[in-house]
Amino acid sequence: MLEILKQTNKLAGKKVAHLKTRVSPENFADIKKQNQVILNYDDNAITFYLKKDGKDAEKCSVNTLVVAANMLLRGMLKEKPTRELALTLTKLDEAFMWLSNVEN
Repeated sequence: MLEILKQTNKLAGKKVAHLKTRVSPENFADIKKQNQVILNYDDNAITFYLKKDGKDAEKCSVNTLVVAANMLLRGMLKEKPTRELALTLTKLDEAFMWLSNVEN
């Protein structure tokens, strides 16, 4: 499913790293310093890291999570259009809208 995001370099303005294979702990630490979102294809996992900026970082990470889920669902909907996926996507769009209102 992560293949849907393979062309993505940013999610909600946050840098994305793409790991196709496992990396050493030292290399992973360097990657983590430079990116807030890591897509690990080997483990089929998305990892979100907060920068230590207080409340703004927390709000930003929630938006980033919603944007990532939205992109994944849009890809799934193209592959298999269902009412349930469409409704889920609508609710995520609503969530993003409400979160944007909270930030302003």
